[in-house]
Amino acid sequence: MITQQIIRSENLRRIYHLIDRNANISRANLAGITSLSKTTVSSLVDELIRGGYVVDCGAGVSVHQGRRPNALQVDGDSNVVAVISWRRGRLDIALVSSDSRMVYRGQTPLNASEEGVEQIRRAFFEVLLPAAGSARIMGVCVIIPGIVDEERQSLFSTVIGVGHDDPVVPQLQQALAGYPLCFLNDTACLGYAEWVFTPVRDPYVAYVNVSKGVGACLFAEDRMLRGAGAVGTQFGHFSIDRDGPLCDCGNRGCLECLVGENALGRRAAERGLDVSGLGGRRLLFSDVAAMADAGDEKARALIDDLGRDLAYGISNLIALFNPSLVVLGGTGVTLGPAFLEAVRTALAGMGFPEFVSRVRVEYSRLGLDAELTGAAQYYIDTHYDFSGNTQQRLFLRCCAAPQNTRRKAVFTMDKRIIAVNSNCYHGYSIEEALEGIAAAGFHYVELTATKGWTEHVFPDQSFEKLCAVKDKMKELDLVPFSMSGHCNLMDTARLPDFIMNMRLANFFGCDYIVSSIGEAHLADNAKAGNDLLAHNIKSLVPKLEEYGLTLVLELHGEHATGTIMKEIVDLVGSERVKINYDTANCVFYADVDAADDVDTCMGDIAYLHLKDKAGARNAWDFPALGKGYVDFETIFAKLKAANNNSPFSVEIEFTQAGPKDLAEINTAVQDSAAYLKAHGFEL
Repeated sequence: MITQQIIRSENLRRIYHLIDRNANISRANLAGITSLSKTTVSSLVDELIRGGYVVDCGAGVSVHQGRRPNALQVDGDSNVVAVISWRRGRLDIALVSSDSRMVYRGQTPLNASEEGVEQIRRAFFEVLLPAAGSARIMGVCVIIPGIVDEERQSLFSTVIGVGHDDPVVPQLQQALAGYPLCFLNDTACLGYAEWVFTPVRDPYVAYVNVSKGVGACLFAEDRMLRGAGAVGTQFGHFSIDRDGPLCDCGNRGCLECLVGENALGRRAAERGLDVSGLGGRRLLFSDVAAMADAGDEKARALIDDLGRDLAYGISNLIALFNPSLVVLGGTGVTLGPAFLEAVRTALAGMGFPEFVSRVRVEYSRLGLDAELTGAAQYYIDTHYDFSGNTQQRLFLRCCAAPQNTRRKAVFTMDKRIIAVNSNCYHGYSIEEALEGIAAAGFHYVELTATKGWTEHVFPDQSFEKLCAVKDKMKELDLVPFSMSGHCNLMDTARLPDFIMNMRLANFFGCDYIVSSIGEAHLADNAKAGNDLLAHNIKSLVPKLEEYGLTLVLELHGEHATGTIMKEIVDLVGSERVKINYDTANCVFYADVDAADDVDTCMGDIAYLHLKDKAGARNAWDFPALGKGYVDFETIFAKLKAANNNSPFSVEIEFTQAGPKDLAEINTAVQDSAAYLKAHGFEL
């Protein structure tokens, strides 16, 4: 029976979620989004503040006249979730704050002579609890590589050797008495993190975890199907060879027996791969990738074999579920671009063509630690009771998380991604660029891969180097949502170069790729009429669709007005090709003001380079935002009136002499952040 207490508890959860997803939101904004009365919202917010879950930060920024509303934030410093991932030979342990920061991360080897339950108890009381200090432990999440069975109130995992008859659940409940306890599946936690923390837009998504074994979880219309207990699908035990090797489950030819990392030794032997250099240790996906990169043809053939076998399983999953996006995660991504390409190539010739032809396959944008943050977020989103009724409860019912829990799915004060172009740091390393961007408070980055100019990332860089950039962004909590990959699109001979940049953008999980029409920095002066240009760009559309990218054509050179760019975009006629409106290039190259010119192409603007202009109109002088004369306030107002929420990317190019040092760039990026905040934007 639904009671007033239940309704209030759900409203508390709803308000908390909105504050979590929209830092510095006001009570008035909450009332507008939820349609609850202002009195009810204020009462709920006050209860969350009294409970220590939310803090009132005082008057926030507003573009409206009158008294500024108070800004609200989740109190991540005072509330943490303890997460313990139970592996075959170790425990991965963490404290995750309620605003999704990893505040402690450790690892404990498992002693074979000691029960796993006892080691989990010790890890919690001897390590995690002291590390939490004065912060409230909202709950304890135990992740397993197996099934969480609500009906039997038990766990089942062949990996850690736990069966339905083992009394692990009551033993852990007793060992951790006094704390809410939640059991979750590892793949579900990874998938949920991908769903919540990355800008996934597709309504139907399959997340496939390729690690020691293979698993999957499914998302449909803002929900994880059948929750996080692995009871919805056992994709790893889908047989793709009925006469194949025997699996621990008793079946033959299971997907994880052929594709999982535990199967690599046997698969390598079948291919005759020389693994003597490993010194007897177990072969890993990363080892195979390194051998392939070094030119080992047998390693390359093994990667193709693995990709083909996984594609066979995925093709059947597509026939059953019909997702538009399949995300591959887990340690399998260390096989590199060749594995992803092998899966895509094989999949194109398998399954039901009507479904398969519309599916994108991409690598996860997150690392393996996303399992820990995903578990904490799932627990808070699904189980935690902010009215105080969670204590000492056991959560085996891994129900679907409530709808609209994705960060991107919630209405925000300004639903706009704001990034910084790493080209601001031309002449400096990508690591210095990322550190400066993150220090200024930005969370998104436009990576620069411009040949002969700024090659912060580039297709000819080693896989190790590119992975190091990924890891750096993860460390700094930066999302690479776009790539500056300028090529001369009028030169047919340069199109293969641009396709390589598109592949690189896909590797990083970007949604947009930026290019001028002519050559931005190289001495390629090839030109073409609009018809040939449109033909060249149209030839790129299938690859844009394959990689899930939108090409945004930048105002530049002879193509520096909205009217000119709109004509080209109209000729191409694809939703995958739109305009990147550069607010200073229109001045520098065409002597027109952006505040007037945006009207000519507003409907085709899908991206904006926010760049200020100072000095003479034809002088190379592009300072921090607010330091020049571009009328950003009018541009912002026109975008709002047109309901155009396209992403912003800040670009600062200084004068022809360049910045004097790294500190000057960092200051300019910080000044631009302050300017945007003063105009009501959330970074």
